[in-house]
Amino acid sequence: MGTVHGKINKELSVLPDTLRILPFTVAENEAAFGKYFGKIATMKDNAMVALNTALHNDGLFIEAAKGTALDKPLHIVNVLLSDATVFVQPRHLFVVNANASLE
Repeated sequence: MGTVHGKINKELSVLPDTLRILPFTVAENEAAFGKYFGKIATMKDNAMVALNTALHNDGLFIEAAKGTALDKPLHIVNVLLSDATVFVQPRHLFVVNANASLE
């Protein structure tokens, strides 16, 4: 899967039908997003998590449905082009439901 400037680029991607892949701006209303986002890696005693939580501006929500498995590993390639110095904090949330698997 390829993203350009944080958005999925379908020309650079081969997306499996067994995954739900949504940008954070859409996924924020999903039950699984609310259940897991910011709940696993905590900011207490972890400066990098605190920095990423404070500064992330987008990311992907990737959910594998119950009992699904990919036949190939999932690769995410993020492409960002800029003439200026930038500081990027993408954040992705993977939810792998019961009896599902991702590599």
